[in-house]
Amino acid sequence: MADNAACLDCESLHIQGSQGTKNIIGATLGLSDSATTVVWCAEGGVQATAFAQFIKARPGESARVTCLGPCQDGFWPDYAISMLEGLVIEAGFAGLKSITAEVNESEGGFVSLRKAGFVVYIRQSVYSSMDIRWKTNTRDNSNVVVAKSQTEDKSEIYKLYNSIVPDLAKQAEETPSDKEVSYVIRNKDAMVGMFNVRNGPIGVWIKPYFYPEAGNEVGEVLANYVLSTIHLHKKPVYVRVRSYQPWLGGLLKDAGFNLLSTQAVMARRTTARVGVHEIDPIAKLVVSDADASIPVSKTINQDCLLSKQNERSFETRNL
Repeated sequence: MADNAACLDCESLHIQGSQGTKNIIGATLGLSDSATTVVWCAEGGVQATAFAQFIKARPGESARVTCLGPCQDGFWPDYAISMLEGLVIEAGFAGLKSITAEVNESEGGFVSLRKAGFVVYIRQSVYSSMDIRWKTNTRDNSNVVVAKSQTEDKSEIYKLYNSIVPDLAKQAEETPSDKEVSYVIRNKDAMVGMFNVRNGPIGVWIKPYFYPEAGNEVGEVLANYVLSTIHLHKKPVYVRVRSYQPWLGGLLKDAGFNLLSTQAVMARRTTARVGVHEIDPIAKLVVSDADASIPVSKTINQDCLLSKQNERSFETRNL
């Protein structure tokens, strides 16, 4: 079934390739703890007829659906919805806040995701570097410096992330992770952007985050980095661009990148399981010792309406 599965994670698709099947089988057999697999069986049967899998994340974060399989015309409407529901439940048990999937809006999987309660939060485009070595014409800019991120850069990185990623998109967008190699771009010592890099068996995946005022130098910097990466690793490089940075696509095209595909990034919120219930007792009712015959009001002596001396102050009763 893994050979015929539909991939819902572009990153794994482009950098893992055939290794994805090995990871699926390894996780199913308990040889790997990086993914969780849900198996669907027909009613009354014991033979597995379909499966779904998602990559685990730390509690409180979002997980990604990696695949649904097998991908058949009769499979999507019924089996996929049941398994997606199962994935959401498993994610809730793991303490994850949401589960995401990436799918082309013209494919059948998009309809199944919608029926399973997934909502489009953002969209993305994937750019390829297949022809960059022939198209790009980079220039040396001494003011722009690219360096591997350090511990002291974390505060600026999170400031950048919070500045450019909309609040709604953050529910489906992962935060910069220490598990990935990241680089910061500075223009005259001021940070103008950063990008995370993940190296897989058949490709390199880049996730950029740039301020809109970064300028044309961003495309040239990425082109230079990609050219050196291709020369070093001898494999293609892919750049993911989210819809909240629409201007970045034009810069990448000018730098020699090609638009490869577009997807809708869909997400569904989960209900996290409560491990330990905390019971707080309700405070006892407090009964006032004041005379019940005293009205809870403010009275004014009619003989001297303007006098403050004859006013009775308010009284507060705990009901």
